[in-house]
Amino acid sequence: MLLAIDAGNTHLVFALIDEDGAKRSWRLQTDQRRTADDLALWLFNLLSMVGTQPNRINKAVLSCVVPQLTEALVSAVQKVTGQTVLEVSYRTPGLGIQFDISHPETMGADRIVNCVAAHRIYSGNAVIVDFGTATTFDVITEDGSYKGGAIAPGLWASMEALHMTTALLPRVDIVDPPQAMGTTTVGQIQSGLFFGYIGLFEGLVRRMAEELGTEKLRVIATGGLVRRFAEHSNYISDVDDDLTLKGLELVSKTAG
Repeated sequence: MLLAIDAGNTHLVFALIDEDGAKRSWRLQTDQRRTADDLALWLFNLLSMVGTQPNRINKAVLSCVVPQLTEALVSAVQKVTGQTVLEVSYRTPGLGIQFDISHPETMGADRIVNCVAAHRIYSGNAVIVDFGTATTFDVITEDGSYKGGAIAPGLWASMEALHMTTALLPRVDIVDPPQAMGTTTVGQIQSGLFFGYIGLFEGLVRRMAEELGTEKLRVIATGGLVRRFAEHSNYISDVDDDLTLKGLELVSKTAG
């Protein structure tokens, strides 16, 4: 059994993946103050809760974009399962993709595994869009060459920044506005955030396709808000909620 961990800025996702590919996953709020002992106790209790003996886990793989937690997560997994953790980076063997960019060492591990999953599961030139704490765009060609991407503030971060840097604008709920022209201050903020974000997303995808010299990129979307955006944009070709976990599973099989 594989233990796959995706440590993001908002949540830590732990997944147990059986030999037949069945997945069960759990989320824990990201807190940089968590110690190895905290995480080990949480993981041990989780395994006990689902009736899984720690010795059933024979592989562990981690993508982490919170450096302060990497050592604690690795130590926790080793304490509970006895397994050495594979920490994904651009140097991980068997990825099956090439990095046609400067300084690939700065690329987040979650984006790397997303590219691995997109390249192996889907066909054609593609852009992976992850609607998370930050919204990331990653372009990978049909032959597995990573060409670059973009990073934009996530929708929640944009809303918080708007509220914190203005005197009168309130925090608002993220909703699908009925129209672009809001008739209240709250409605106008909601419209600007939601439809403005769709414009940002579609505009970047168009520019990336032009720069790659192709009429259209296959858009593979993932992340917490993806389904809401997919209802309002015909740019999205595929929605894959488990893209990162699929990528972690694939990396664990080919890294040796």
